[in-house]
Amino acid sequence: WEGELRHFTKDGREVIIAARKQLIRGADGVDRVLETNRDITESKRAEEELQQTKRHAEDVAVQLRSTIENMTERLYVCDSKGHPLLANAAFRRTYPGTDAPEYPRTFAEHWEAFDIAGNPVPIEDWPIGLALRGQTVRGAEFRLRSKLTGKEMIGSYNASPVFDSQGKVTMALFTSQDIAESKLAEEQLQK
Repeated sequence: WEGELRHFTKDGREVIIAARKQLIRGADGVDRVLETNRDITESKRAEEELQQTKRHAEDVAVQLRSTIENMTERLYVCDSKGHPLLANAAFRRTYPGTDAPEYPRTFAEHWEAFDIAGNPVPIEDWPIGLALRGQTVRGAEFRLRSKLTGKEMIGSYNASPVFDSQGKVTMALFTSQDIAESKLAEEQLQK
């Protein structure tokens, strides 16, 4: 027989023992029980703590995924080369096809950017390009046009770099909000 037993010491502490009992026949023909016990209390407690930590991390991951998916602001996260890592539901709804397997490898392969006046903006000056170079961008207004569909949109864009412990950019976070209606109202007021 082999198993775990819980015992209490004289001072009331609980200890967990890995016990093993084995039937052994002696040279005299008499059967005897050989019992070995090993205190595994600390390793069991460490295992339980690890399981609790794992469950907590899983709960936090679910909460984080749910938060990201339910944000009204569009979120796009890419690696240091601009390749997509994550796009939330608002981003996927606004930029159709971005969750498809054939989605281009970088945001720039799918979109062209223009300033509000309609002048082309080089990729390195896009908020995501600036963030990949370590800069933070807030409230930059651009027009984007899909290279695949021709659809155009006006948005306010934010981007932030994510640095590793050595200060190297490892990811970039990109968020956007549709400002087409406010820009249209602004143009009408100016007329």
